[in-house]
Amino acid sequence: MKPYRWMRQDPNTQDECRDCHDYSWLRKDLIPNAKIGETCAMYWVQYLGTEPPEWMQHNPNIQGFRAQTCAMYWIIFIETDPPEWMRHDPTIGAKWGETCAMFWITCCRTDPPEWMRHDPMIEGDYGATCAMYWIEFVGTDPPEWMRYPVVVQSEIVETCAMCWIIHVKTDPPEWMKHDRYIRDKQGRTCAMYWIKFVGTDPLEWMRHDPTIGAKWGKTCAMYWTEYVHAEPPQWMIA
Repeated sequence: MKPYRWMRQDPNTQDECRDCHDYSWLRKDLIPNAKIGETCAMYWVQYLGTEPPEWMQHNPNIQGFRAQTCAMYWIIFIETDPPEWMRHDPTIGAKWGETCAMFWITCCRTDPPEWMRHDPMIEGDYGATCAMYWIEFVGTDPPEWMRYPVVVQSEIVETCAMCWIIHVKTDPPEWMKHDRYIRDKQGRTCAMYWIKFVGTDPLEWMRHDPTIGAKWGKTCAMYWTEYVHAEPPQWMIA
């Protein structure tokens, strides 16, 4: 189905519901629930699930609803590698920082195409890296290009090791392991994650000074009592 010729517009034009626009009444009537900022190509991909006609194709860097590009729409709704004209700098992120590679991992759950790959330390939603998306949605050791050295960032949500413990619930791969005293922004250590999500005695490399508490002073022994409902192992008792 093709739009009538009179409906066609500059493909780079994005949907805007401005009262001062000569045709705003028409847009509101035809698309009453229009999302601010989407182009015709984005609508085409979202609702028809095929490549838009050539006249709709536009600059790949244009970002629509939630700052998503056409390539991101394609990955989310069609789940294949976007056409050449949609491809853009892989570091461009959506509203919360998610890149095409992150959307690919979430939706397709395979290794992203070469053009999408970027610095593994780029963060998306809630500070998650591609490796963390992979751990959550695929549940295996991330591909080599996603791996990075353990660093402590000021607003870190969790490390890859912590993410692995949450979703895979086994001993993390060697490259993810880090100093037992590294904490997330809530002050929680790997040992605390292990107690909460695995429910057994933390592994030797995770154990630390039992007097160390998380953000509200909760120690490993307190986590154990809350989640395991048993007497804590001897090393947790100060």
